[in-house]
Amino acid sequence: AITASSIFDIDNTDYNGPAPGSIISLEASYAIANDLELTIGYTNIKGDKKHPQGEDYRLHIMEDFSHIRADIKYSIKLLLSNSMKIKIIGTGLYLPPKIETSKETAVFIGKNENWIISKTGVVERRRSDIDVDKMGAIAASMALESNSIPDLIINASGVPKQSIPDTSVFFQKELGLNNIPCFSIHGTCLSFLIAVNNATSLINTGVYERILIISADRGTIGRNPKEPESAALLGDGAAAILMERGESKNYHYWKMNTWSEGANLTEVRGGGTNLHPQDPKTKDEDNLFSMNGPEVFKYSLPKVYQMILALSL
Repeated sequence: AITASSIFDIDNTDYNGPAPGSIISLEASYAIANDLELTIGYTNIKGDKKHPQGEDYRLHIMEDFSHIRADIKYSIKLLLSNSMKIKIIGTGLYLPPKIETSKETAVFIGKNENWIISKTGVVERRRSDIDVDKMGAIAASMALESNSIPDLIINASGVPKQSIPDTSVFFQKELGLNNIPCFSIHGTCLSFLIAVNNATSLINTGVYERILIISADRGTIGRNPKEPESAALLGDGAAAILMERGESKNYHYWKMNTWSEGANLTEVRGGGTNLHPQDPKTKDEDNLFSMNGPEVFKYSLPKVYQMILALSL
């Protein structure tokens, strides 16, 4: 059963609340039966087009507007068609045994231990003596213990082992899983989450039955001592999960936005065609991690807020 109700101020009376035609309240309720999952979608306002934003509005940006009358349509979005079944059947983690304390990091970046801890909250980080392919293979081997072999391997790391071939090939080689297809999903720090979303879709559409996702990063070798704020954050490690189709619908929502105008706020400029190693314009620091943390925060905070608002509707 689906019920919806609303209260409107539809004429210009002595009412001292919102402007005539504004929504005073909007209520909706739904019942879940037989695994039917519903959520409120968008509310469309159709009026006399006097409002500068036209006829259609999303609930979170509604402001007072002076329609004499407004007809409200409720759009109920059925999540049943979008919800997917997924299960994580294996996990693995590799933490390098070598620990670098913030006191040791302070020497590298020219700061003191208290500065690092107060700025980042990081007391220690791990440093690896082995490369990402070996780190990832260790984590993946743990995820594969007592489980069936995957029919797809996805590398979801922030930085590759080398430009060509793809890092997933090195994972496959270290694991001895010849002939299993593999590729990378690269979204920098979001790589793992993007890989989980894509793997979920591939499994639920029957393209693959069992997918191994590996994320391994060796951030300490890309630190720039001239940028102490970001250099104090980075460490090394690897994680892996093995996924297959689950019994119940438990993956309901995915939302991702990309704002390319902030591309220069977090970079490793070298290593590609832009600043190739053989280009005389390439500097050593172009091959190191660079991030303008305060600007990233100021830029992203209002956008994340709007995404959360949209999600809450």
